[in-house]
Amino acid sequence: MAEESGYKATATSYPGVAFIVGTHPSTGKPDKIFYISYYRGGKRKHEKAGRASIDGMTAAKANAIRPLRMEGKELPNGTAAPRRKRPGRRRRGAGPSTGYGRNGRRRTEASRAE
Repeated sequence: MAEESGYKATATSYPGVAFIVGTHPSTGKPDKIFYISYYRGGKRKHEKAGRASIDGMTAAKANAIRPLRMEGKELPNGTAAPRRKRPGRRRRGAGPSTGYGRNGRRRTEASRAE
């Protein structure tokens, strides 16, 4: 989680919620960055929940996000929403073979062999 980046995570009163004190991206002032950890599919997940200054994140808000991610009701970070397929234009000749050639004439066995 945050240990990889050199910051020491501080536990909160909520289980699975911790924060580090980082720097604000534009001002450079200290900023709390909240992380959540949970198990999903037998694997331990550590994800950033948000920043106090930018996202208005608190330990309570991070604690509310955690069960949604655990149950799969909210997508984890780095996962895009599933894309819906748009009905596209069918290309000519993409359907089942009708036995007719491009010029509209019936193809014979001799012309198919060519």
